[in-house]
Amino acid sequence: NQVFSGIFRCGMCGEPMKTETATGRGGKRYHYYNCSTFLKTGGCTSRRVSAEEFDQWMLEQVLDKILTKQMMLDFMTELSEITGQYRKDHDVRMKKLSTDLKKNKMEMDKILAVIGELGTGAPGLLSMLKRLDVLEQAKSAVERTILELETHPVPECTRFSDAQIRDAFDTLKATILQSENNKKTRVLMGNILESIILNSDTVSINYQPERILNKKN
Repeated sequence: NQVFSGIFRCGMCGEPMKTETATGRGGKRYHYYNCSTFLKTGGCTSRRVSAEEFDQWMLEQVLDKILTKQMMLDFMTELSEITGQYRKDHDVRMKKLSTDLKKNKMEMDKILAVIGELGTGAPGLLSMLKRLDVLEQAKSAVERTILELETHPVPECTRFSDAQIRDAFDTLKATILQSENNKKTRVLMGNILESIILNSDTVSINYQPERILNKKN
């Protein structure tokens, strides 16, 4: 139930750090991370670390060094760029579909005009009727696509000032640090971090920036 269960690993053997519980005086229960190899077979070194203290310390490290205010500013900038590009692509596609409809109508009108003028004696009547059928199917397909695009409007990206983003980050940071829901915090950290390695005298954090931003920094 600890925040970093699943991504916290022993740097000595590479195996996960599992949680263990000990009962102190008065029946108070304490939770620790320890090397799973040591707990199972004693084949590694005991790496016992207070789970509550480590979780709080590591959350602060992640928020100070990875999930930073600058990261949030970069994220909002990228989100604005992605939304703007999506809108451009959407407009280009709608324009092309509209052009296709106009071309389709012009060709159908020409064929119908010939048939209307010459009737059943029009040369190549069978071919023209087959072409009309193809054009009608194409028209229906284009109209369905246009309807789908109109039904799903382009998402809007509200622009916030740097000050607003920084205030939002401070609120997010406080919420994460004060949260009592370890499961939700663990899911969030799992989406950001690949692994945390407990070495002999250091702790390494492995993560990929593109898990937070699409661009590789």
